[in-house]
Amino acid sequence: MSTWPTANDYSLAVARRAFVDRHLDGLNYRRMKRVARPVLFTGNFSATFALEDQHGEPKALKLFTRHIADRGLRYGAIAEFLGRLGPRSFVGFAYLETAVEIEHVRYPGLLMDWAHGATLDAFIVHNLETPEALRKVALELLAFADLTEQHGFAHGDLQHENIRISDRLRLIDYDGMYVPALAGRPAAEHGHLNYQHPGRRQQAFGPTIDRFPAIAIYLCLYTAIVAPHLYRSNVVENGLLFSKADFENPTRSAILSALRRTRGLERAARAFSALCQGSVDAMPSLSDFAARTGIDLRRRTSRIGDLARALSGLFRSTASPARTGLAGEAAAPQGIRVRRLDPWRPLVWAAVVVALYAGVVHLRPDEPVARTPAPVPGPIAIPVPVPVPVPEPVPTVAAPRAPEGPVATDPDPMHAGSADRAEPALRMSEHEAACGRSPGLSGPDPEGGGDPGCGCADIVAPSWTPQSRQPAEEGPAPRAAGRCAAPETRGADRSGTAPRTEPAVPLSNVPMPRRRPLP
Repeated sequence: MSTWPTANDYSLAVARRAFVDRHLDGLNYRRMKRVARPVLFTGNFSATFALEDQHGEPKALKLFTRHIADRGLRYGAIAEFLGRLGPRSFVGFAYLETAVEIEHVRYPGLLMDWAHGATLDAFIVHNLETPEALRKVALELLAFADLTEQHGFAHGDLQHENIRISDRLRLIDYDGMYVPALAGRPAAEHGHLNYQHPGRRQQAFGPTIDRFPAIAIYLCLYTAIVAPHLYRSNVVENGLLFSKADFENPTRSAILSALRRTRGLERAARAFSALCQGSVDAMPSLSDFAARTGIDLRRRTSRIGDLARALSGLFRSTASPARTGLAGEAAAPQGIRVRRLDPWRPLVWAAVVVALYAGVVHLRPDEPVARTPAPVPGPIAIPVPVPVPVPEPVPTVAAPRAPEGPVATDPDPMHAGSADRAEPALRMSEHEAACGRSPGLSGPDPEGGGDPGCGCADIVAPSWTPQSRQPAEEGPAPRAAGRCAAPETRGADRSGTAPRTEPAVPLSNVPMPRRRPLP
C-alpha cells in the first residue's frame, strides 16, 4: 500500500486475525454488540482494539495510521526510561515492529495493558457531588507534575481522553512523550488543541511542554470541587471547561470571566488569563502556580475539609460504567467505583458541617468557664446565716477596787465611849464644846440654842442645815453613817485605803442620833 491503512482496514485485519508478531498469539478480539467487528477506539493517527488473552485479561492493541520514521527509536527510549523510573501512572507496553499484515505489508503496533477506568471528563461529571474523589485526582495530578519536573520528562499530550481514573490516575498514549534520551529531536505530535498554549511552537519539544496543559486541567478540577454548579453548566464538547478560543482571547472568554467572579477562584483565573497572553517559555510549574494563586490542595488545612473526610465513609457507593471513546460503543471491560449521594444528603451533611464549625470554632470561649452545678431536687433548704465575727474587746485599765470584806469604820466621835479613840482626828476647842458646835457643821440653830454668830449649829436641835463645803479636787468623799467628815481628816482614809472618788452624800440624808452637848 502506498499509504498507511485506515481504521477500517485495521478492523478487518484484526477480525481475521492477521497477526504477525508472536506476542499476539492466543489473543482474541472483543466484538461489539450486534456487530461482528472488534471493539475500536480511534485517536490521533491511530486505532486501538480491545483484545483478551486466554485467561480473560484485557489487552489493548494500538495500530498507527501515519508514518513516523523514528517511531521505533522513540518507543525504545521511552520504554527504557519508564522501566528505570517505574511510575505507577503509566501502563506496561511493548512496541512491535511487525504487528499485523495487510495486503502483504507488515505494519508496526503497540501492545499495552488495558487501562481500567473512566476518562477524566466522564469521571468529573459523575463525581460532582463527591468533592473528595475529585480532590484525590487533583492531588495525583500534582504529584505527577512534580515527578515530571524532578526527572525531566513530559507526557506530551495531557488531555481528558488520555487520563483514566480507577483506583488511581493512569496515563495512556505515549506517542508524543519526551524523555531525556530524545533531547534535540522534534516533537512527534503537538497535543490536543483544547489543552495547549496558543504560543506553543511546532518544534517545541522538551520537559516543560506539560506545564500549561497540567495547569488548565488542574484549574478545571479545582473548579469542579469548589463550584460544581459552574462546572456543570460550562462543560465544552471534546474537553473540560476550556477551548482553544478561550486561550487565544482570555479577556472575552465567558468561562474565564465567570471564574474571575467566583469566590476562591479570582486569583487563579486572573493568573491563568495572564499565562494565556504571556510567553510559553516563561510558563511556571503546576506546583508554583497553585501555591501562588492559593489553590494548592496540599496546603489547605480546612476544618470543614477534615470533617468532610471523616464523613466520607458514610457515603453510598454505586458502580458506574466507564465512558468510552466513541458514541454508541460498548462500555469498558471494568466499571469504575464512583461515589454518589442521594439528592438530600448533600444538604444534610452541609448543615451538620456548618453547625459543628460554628459551635466548635466561633462559639468556643478563650478560657474555660466554671459551670454552676444543677440544683438537686428535695426539700427547700433554709439558708443558715453566716456568723459575723465579733472583734475582741480592747483591754482597759480598771479602776482600783475597794478590798472585799467588811470595811473598818471609825468610831463615832460623838459617842461618849469613843472620845479617846477619836481624839487624834476630832480635836474640839473648848469654845466649840461650850457652844455645842460639831466639827464640819455650820449654821445657827435657834431652836437648839446655838449662837448665831459662832457659825455652829447645836447638834441637839431637832433640825439643822448642813453647811455646804467645796471638797478638795482629790479629797475623799464623806463617810457613811456614823462617821464625821472633819476638815482636818478629809485628805486621808483612816483605814489606809486609797482616797475615794464617789460624790459627796448630803448629811441630811444620813440618820444621825441626837446628842447632847458635852459639858
